[in-house]
Amino acid sequence: MLRKLKILYNSRLFQIMAMCLVGGVLLIIMGVGEIIDSKKTPVDYNSIQLSDLKSGDVIEGDISMNYGAYESIETKSSGKTTGVKYRYIIPVGDKGFAGIEFSNSLDISNMDNMTKETLEVYKGNAEETSTVVHFKGKVNKMSNEDYGYFRDGMKGLGYTDNEIEQYSTKLYIQIRTLNGGGTVVVAGAILVIAGIVMTIIVLIKSKKNGQL
Repeated sequence: MLRKLKILYNSRLFQIMAMCLVGGVLLIIMGVGEIIDSKKTPVDYNSIQLSDLKSGDVIEGDISMNYGAYESIETKSSGKTTGVKYRYIIPVGDKGFAGIEFSNSLDISNMDNMTKETLEVYKGNAEETSTVVHFKGKVNKMSNEDYGYFRDGMKGLGYTDNEIEQYSTKLYIQIRTLNGGGTVVVAGAILVIAGIVMTIIVLIKSKKNGQL
């Protein structure tokens, strides 16, 4: 019996079936989460203080100052680099700092230009920046490694360890469209149905071949 089950488990169709079921369930969970997030009223970035920033919040606003990129992350598919995401240090409220992540090339270009403009403001060569980037996203928690890069970026601006602890947070904003949840749920449901159909086929074939 165990040998028959092992043969069934190692069959190509069984493996595809398992991938469809697991992948479909994960997509449904992700899609439902996206739909829930899309129904949330966004927090206004331009009117909050650092203490108001909470993991899981949907947030929206306009950035007019940033203090440079502190981390770049390559996105890969099948072992090949498909793009690069950049995380920037941005002000939050009167004295706070957090991170924000962009993957869109136009947004990245605008943020880089804004970094230069912000530096000119601090040098006293300009009164304000001219570049503004509108965003909508979700607040997430940084990993310890990512927060290490963030702290290094803050130290590069001249902040001490105590000041970083006082004025920064381990949270960053991930840019999200939050409008594709329904499509993701449908795709997940299709995969689950395909997995169920293949399960039935596997069981019928196995019974006919005496593997069950």
